[in-house]
Amino acid sequence: MVSMIVAVDKNNAIGKNGALLVHNPEDMKFFKEVTKGCNVIMGRKTWESLPMYPKGLPFRDNYVITSNPCGKGNVLEVTFESVVKVLKSKNSVFNQHKTFLIGGSGVYNNLSGYCNEVLVTRMDLVVEDAD
Repeated sequence: MVSMIVAVDKNNAIGKNGALLVHNPEDMKFFKEVTKGCNVIMGRKTWESLPMYPKGLPFRDNYVITSNPCGKGNVLEVTFESVVKVLKSKNSVFNQHKTFLIGGSGVYNNLSGYCNEVLVTRMDLVVEDAD
């Protein structure tokens, strides 16, 4: 099962200047609880924005989509093409264990068609100049 997990403002923005819109401890706790023990797929910029970069998110299998692998951290670097191929396979690791798309916009836009569900935290605010 593949799920998308995202926090958005009233305008459906997801980030600003390569970071989260705001620090939201409640949403971060929810994200941690829901994704723990699962696969997470993210883009390179999202990976580099993590506080634990370059190690990746603990207690999860981290997959970073990048066209320029750098071999850093506790992650598996992959391409969009390889992820799509695996998502299409019925016996893939992404179908055997819950998998979350965690950002950024390129990952959401290119892989949302493979999602079975979307978990959205809607924040009651508008972030000016959001990405």
